[in-house]
Amino acid sequence: MAWISRCDDFQRLQSNGWPDVIYLIGLLGQLWHFVWKWVKVQRMGERTTAADLPTTEASLLALVADLRNEIAKQALTITLLSQTIEKLTLDLLMFKRRMFGRSAEASDLLQVQGQLFPIATAEIDLPVPAASLTRTPSAPKAPLVRKGRMILPDHLPRREQTLLPPGSTDADHRLLPHFVQIGEERTERLACTPASFWVDVIVRPQIVMTPAAKANPQIAPLIADGSKEGVSIAKLPRFVIDSGLMHETLLAHVILSKIDDHLPLHRQSEMLLRDCGVRLPVSTLSDAILCGADALRPLEKALFQYLLNEHTAIHIDETGCPTLAKGQTRKTRIWTYASTAGATPDGAMIVPIICYRYTEDKSGTHLPKLLANYRGYLHADASNVYDQLYAQRPDILEVACWAHARRKFYDVAVASAAPTIAHEAVERINALFNIEAHCTEARMTPAQRHDYRSQMAKPLVDALRPWAIEQCAQLSPTSKTALAFRYLLNHWPAFARYLERGDLKIDNNAAERALRVVAVGRNNWTFAGSPRGGHAIATLLSLIETAKLNGLNPRDWLVDTLQRLPALPEKRLHELLPLRKSVAQS
Repeated sequence: MAWISRCDDFQRLQSNGWPDVIYLIGLLGQLWHFVWKWVKVQRMGERTTAADLPTTEASLLALVADLRNEIAKQALTITLLSQTIEKLTLDLLMFKRRMFGRSAEASDLLQVQGQLFPIATAEIDLPVPAASLTRTPSAPKAPLVRKGRMILPDHLPRREQTLLPPGSTDADHRLLPHFVQIGEERTERLACTPASFWVDVIVRPQIVMTPAAKANPQIAPLIADGSKEGVSIAKLPRFVIDSGLMHETLLAHVILSKIDDHLPLHRQSEMLLRDCGVRLPVSTLSDAILCGADALRPLEKALFQYLLNEHTAIHIDETGCPTLAKGQTRKTRIWTYASTAGATPDGAMIVPIICYRYTEDKSGTHLPKLLANYRGYLHADASNVYDQLYAQRPDILEVACWAHARRKFYDVAVASAAPTIAHEAVERINALFNIEAHCTEARMTPAQRHDYRSQMAKPLVDALRPWAIEQCAQLSPTSKTALAFRYLLNHWPAFARYLERGDLKIDNNAAERALRVVAVGRNNWTFAGSPRGGHAIATLLSLIETAKLNGLNPRDWLVDTLQRLPALPEKRLHELLPLRKSVAQS
């Protein structure tokens, strides 16, 4: 052991102490590893030299057979290892593309583009990554007034309106001579238009009948509302937020900024302080949005029922919307239900509608109850969350998305260095999309589109299935391409169903586009604060996105609706639906 004492490592161990013990153990471990390898090689050589070869022909044949079996086993092992290496390499390339590559499925990236079919393929619309927003520097914070009602700053302009009790004014809205004003009540609420703020003041004069009018029996204007000991005052109109500080214009502005512009409430609070000198805490803004959503929820329910009653083909999809909880956020979801675009089979234009629903899981158990009154086609991806719905409701027909099927082949093809079966699958599916593009450019009616599909697309679809079965049988069951083929073949009736009617779509991109607003918002406000907040997001998204689809200004529509809604009877809610045409009561 003298050589150890002369070792530099051992001397460093003696001088430095325990931190070098680990280093020495590592050296000894490496030494033991090499010694063990050397002994193993020596033993293998001894066994090889000591082995006696067979002397008879039968023994030699048996040895050859054993060696042949061993070689076959080794070849099978090598084949499995090669397949595993190929699979892992493909997985790595697909992961790198998903993280750093393009999200659009541009077929011009494939090496065999145009070799199978003469028509050039088009690019599919996919969700665009949400652009990050730059935070606006905040202005100095004003002192927070915690007691009593907030006093609005004097520098804000006032727009006053005077409300007199009924029966106390003449034709020119002037106070009758037998009344005299003895006081007034003022109600101030903060209002705004884009980049402009003012204080909306409602003045309600307090009036009393003069003694001469009381003595005159011919003058008897009975004012029941607000009368007390002869003093009368006009009744305050109903608001969405009773006794609230926020005018409907400001409430609409906050809702649109959060839901449509994806501005978190803390940014809006800073912007209000910067632009008008009023500090509205985040809690106040949050409560206002929740109250506004609660008031608008009956209108959204009426819109959803109109979608189910008046449409025979809708799109459905879901995405994550985390909800704040103790310890960590919960994996909750937001679902979208969108009408198809274009015209119905009888030629009537389809009213565009998008509705959203918030759920606390992805199970899809709510679907049978939610779609209890629906009869028709359902465009969706072939996920097992819809299996319970299709099992209970045979009158709801599944229409699968060819864009999902193509995406699975495209991910393999774009990551492959050489042309593969996945390239040909992409080309075959692209031919179906080219037919749809031609129908759209030619502005075909649903009947014309159905006839054109029967002539051009149906032969391609009929030929695709046996080809897919043949190719799938030749592939390794665990390969990505085989999984893509099985996804297509296991749901083949749903994939071929779009050929039944001209108003059905080849893909479910309408639902995916509808969920972009959720994805962009999620990247800014991160999560919903509570289940109530998740339901509020879904309600407001439904109304705002439907208004935009129908060509309405969501701000104008929302302000008008918030002002009219409190006094509107429930049976007249259909008058406020954000649709481009009036809807009769259902």
